[in-house]
Amino acid sequence: MDLRAPSRPLPPNRGIWGLRAAAAGIAATALAATLATMTYRGIPGTHALDWTRLGPAIVLFVLVTGICIGTFVGLGTRWATRAGTRSLTRLVLGGAAGGAVGGIIPGFMGVAGFGSLHAPYLGTINIVSCVLAGATAFVVLWGPRLLPRQVARTIGPARRFGLATLAAVITVGGAGLLGGMLVMGLHWVPSLGGLRCTAHAIGLPSLGVATGLVLGTLGGGLVGLCCGIFGRLARHADPA
Repeated sequence: MDLRAPSRPLPPNRGIWGLRAAAAGIAATALAATLATMTYRGIPGTHALDWTRLGPAIVLFVLVTGICIGTFVGLGTRWATRAGTRSLTRLVLGGAAGGAVGGIIPGFMGVAGFGSLHAPYLGTINIVSCVLAGATAFVVLWGPRLLPRQVARTIGPARRFGLATLAAVITVGGAGLLGGMLVMGLHWVPSLGGLRCTAHAIGLPSLGVATGLVLGTLGGGLVGLCCGIFGRLARHADPA
């Protein structure tokens, strides 16, 4: 009789996962903030702002947002890949739950902090586009960390990076295009006037928390979906 333990799938890559998730979140947020700042500086009236004070505030926002989103979305997606299960549903739910929790503080800082400034509005479309760019970068940086060790060792780092980029661009880009078409078709694009009315009705801090919950949930769920698709592509590319 064979007394050896039954064969089980190897667990995801181990290590200091929290630091790696936070680092991926900071890098992705930095990319999104850089794109947003470049776009914002092209809007008339922004050159008169005090960038010596606004610059450090943006850096602080990047660090806090990256740590919060990266850690909690990383925790949610890592939970979804435990025990050898990697269903898309678990990854979407795990990412969405992590994004909802991790998005509260960034939403409060972004809306209640930057929203209280007397400055031109960045624009809803620009904000969403930067969020999608950040989500793409996070999937590329974090997705390979969720692979089982036997798969990660066989396809190599360059191929993992390429597959993660492909999965993120296709999924996030497709979701952004579909969402944009639906939003524009339904004429549901929040304007500055509408946001001001909402802020007066519920308060700027409450609006910030609600915004963080909504964007965090949607973005985290999308990241989970991207990671799941990337994992399937990677396992399909595994020659074993």
